[in-house]
Amino acid sequence: MNQQKNQNQRSIVEEDHPSAIDAEKAILGGCLAEIEAFDRVADIVSPDSFYMPVHKAIFSAMKELHDKNDVIDLTTVHDKVKSDEAFNSAGGVKYLLDLANFVSSAIYIEKHAMIVREKEVRRNIMNACFEIARSARNEALDIDEVIKDFLSKADASAGVFNESTDIVSMDDAIKVSLETFTSNQANLNKGTLTGVTTGSETIDKMIGRLQPGNLLIVAARPAMGKTAFALNIAESAATEGDNVVIVSLEMAPRELVNRLIIRNSAGIRSDVLKNVEATDEETMEIHRVAGKLQKLPIRFIRNNSINVNKLKTMCRKLKKRGKIDLLILDYLQLMSGSKSQNREQEISEISRAMKNLATELNIPVIALSQLNRALEARQDKRPMMSDLRESGAIEQDADMIFLLNRPAKYGIEKVETDGGREISSQGILMCDIAKQRNGATGEVMLMHNNTVTRIWDYDESGNNDFKDEPF
Repeated sequence: MNQQKNQNQRSIVEEDHPSAIDAEKAILGGCLAEIEAFDRVADIVSPDSFYMPVHKAIFSAMKELHDKNDVIDLTTVHDKVKSDEAFNSAGGVKYLLDLANFVSSAIYIEKHAMIVREKEVRRNIMNACFEIARSARNEALDIDEVIKDFLSKADASAGVFNESTDIVSMDDAIKVSLETFTSNQANLNKGTLTGVTTGSETIDKMIGRLQPGNLLIVAARPAMGKTAFALNIAESAATEGDNVVIVSLEMAPRELVNRLIIRNSAGIRSDVLKNVEATDEETMEIHRVAGKLQKLPIRFIRNNSINVNKLKTMCRKLKKRGKIDLLILDYLQLMSGSKSQNREQEISEISRAMKNLATELNIPVIALSQLNRALEARQDKRPMMSDLRESGAIEQDADMIFLLNRPAKYGIEKVETDGGREISSQGILMCDIAKQRNGATGEVMLMHNNTVTRIWDYDESGNNDFKDEPF
């Protein structure tokens, strides 16, 4: 009887409104079949995209589980929908089992999601047309208001009102450009720059700070200071009130926080946060600094299995809440992409995704990257963009590329300053701005205290002693 009821319901659905019941079933079945399938459709469809009430209820349950980072399977989904009227009317647990057996994998789940999304848009257009028709018949309404309402509903029904617009007129682009120029000039007159700070005045002046939509690649060989450099940027930006999100794939958030505590603490040993007994003074200092750091708007994403799609979903949610102004990925080669391609293609996919994410969310994105061993065979040991590991696409996607190098690590005793003087390489961190899409390139000399992972600007006058404040 239930089967006959479902068949009748299906025929009525397909006659009355655009729908794709089999595609809806394929999405739900795919999400039950594969752990990460939901991430692949989360940005294409929503519960409202599903026409069948039972499908809407099941997908809502899946979304709730996903948002809480819970497992999506038959047991957890059933527990969420077992009291839903539409679910029980459709057959309850038997219907859920039928969905699980509807498809064997989620290989075509994005295609099915696009079909369902298209049907939703068509239904929205139909509903908008009925509302517009009612407005047109109401002669008490001004005709200009009717037309305005018509255009608004037409755009909204087709999903045009997104966070970003694909088509921008020259007029609108010029307006944005002039507004940005005027704002920048006003800030320059005040002695300030727009954008997210790098923490280095020298670098900020050279690149004009980190601007929304920019992808910055910070690359170096291991133990050259990539993470320290990124933490300096994170702390400096957060201190100015910017919301910073760090995707930490190499180090646990606790380890990164320990670094921040050490670099901001006065007079404590660098290993005191490990298995070393602290003095009363060190304990007090650690608690003081920890209290200060707690107030900074820095968030960590720690998930060794995180992929590009899941990261995009998480960042979009943070953007909607106004909780992300800068994204830092540590590091690019540890991120996973599509498993159906070779590693070079996978890295290319990740690199392009980071650039697209920067553009979509209108925030700067910093991705740390490893360099290959080629530079170690060269006499001067200076890194080049061709040393970027596993993919030439990184170079193409990036708006800026910083190459970090500590000459002393390679036994190079002397380096030359901008003023032409030769100085000791001890404590020197060279930052080569090897690419800047809209600006100059060149080397910036920084000071680096490896013990407390503190970095600050090199002073030509020679006053380069360790600074207590962040760089």
